[in-house]
Amino acid sequence: MTEKRLKRMRPRAFDTGIFGEKEVNTGRQVELDIAKGFAILFMVWVHTAETFGNEQGIGNAIVEILGGPFAAPVFMECMGIGMRYAKKTAAKDLAKRGAGLLFTGLILNVFRYVIPLFIGYAATGETLFLYTFPFLFGVDILEFAGLAFLFFALAKKFGWSDKTLAVIAVLSSLCGMLLKGMSTGFLYADQFLGYIWGNDEAETYFPFLNWIIFPVFGYFFGKLLRRCSDKKAFYKRVSPICGGLGLGYVISAYIFHFGMYGKNGYYYFLGSLDTAAVLLLVIGIFGFCFLLSRLKEGVPIRALRNMSANINTVYCIQWTLIGSTGILLSVLLPEDGLGFVPMTILAAVFTVFSAFTANWYQKKKILSARSAKVVLSGILAAVLVCSLIGQTKVESCLYNEGYDFIQEFYEDDSDMSIDIEK
Repeated sequence: MTEKRLKRMRPRAFDTGIFGEKEVNTGRQVELDIAKGFAILFMVWVHTAETFGNEQGIGNAIVEILGGPFAAPVFMECMGIGMRYAKKTAAKDLAKRGAGLLFTGLILNVFRYVIPLFIGYAATGETLFLYTFPFLFGVDILEFAGLAFLFFALAKKFGWSDKTLAVIAVLSSLCGMLLKGMSTGFLYADQFLGYIWGNDEAETYFPFLNWIIFPVFGYFFGKLLRRCSDKKAFYKRVSPICGGLGLGYVISAYIFHFGMYGKNGYYYFLGSLDTAAVLLLVIGIFGFCFLLSRLKEGVPIRALRNMSANINTVYCIQWTLIGSTGILLSVLLPEDGLGFVPMTILAAVFTVFSAFTANWYQKKKILSARSAKVVLSGILAAVLVCSLIGQTKVESCLYNEGYDFIQEFYEDDSDMSIDIEK
């Protein structure tokens, strides 16, 4: 086959004028920082809506979409891209990072869920507040990120090729879709299996099998990005198509109730078709953010990039605020939740406070010291023991009083309430 024919067969987006064999694009990728900054805004918005909002109206529908496909998938693909740009990518470095993220996720669960629940029990004496074990080991994005780094550490250790990673990622997505909802019928087993696949009996929102394809895709995209000598041409040719297809699918799925928004669908346990659409959508988001990066950098763009630089800290702060206040102050909220406007104002307050606090923390890093980690480990151990004791008491009440125990708890307007669904 002649070189001329090969050139005709090659997609225009991959012309040699855009991609080369040498790595020429190795600096900071501003469009990714902006994309992560937007994703943080949408994330805080949807967390606030889920915890405090009434989830009614077109405004809340928009928040649900922006806080779903426009948020976590962006983080996860950027995480994979970051592994191509990071300086420390040895297996031990990736494993250390993964273990650290798992630990941080557990500590976050302690402060955003378990301790507020214990306070609720102390204030009301309601036994259901001791239902803390699933929340302590709940699987959110930090736990998934930790598993993803451990996965890439294994890949580095055993020298897996890109082809092997791609096959594993696709098979994982298919298995995650097939195993969705599978339960052992045993709370503790289900909660830990929830780290691998999603089931409705566990507190799990980002199971490994369903989501590992996102950082793997980002890993491949990062390889291309490093060899991209003309990002403007690349994004101009690729992003409108990818973004249009992905956004069209997401909106159609929401309106016509299929896929992730269908009767048997669930955004946190994405099916393979949903996954393909969202992967395309994120490429579209990157292209849009690249256009913004070409503009003069004003306060809004600097704020987005600043939050992106402090992403883990912002994430922990906002969830601690939202989770704890949602548990402890729920009695002060309207019975049907806040309307769209007051909920959005509250989300803006959470965002600004989290951003400024994260910026302050990055200068102090008071929890980075070895002594602080020892103290946090001690708190985690103590909470684990208390959680197991409390769980035993809850199960005793369930055994003796049946499920009427839970129903009466929610129907009693005189008591503090807690939403044990995310």
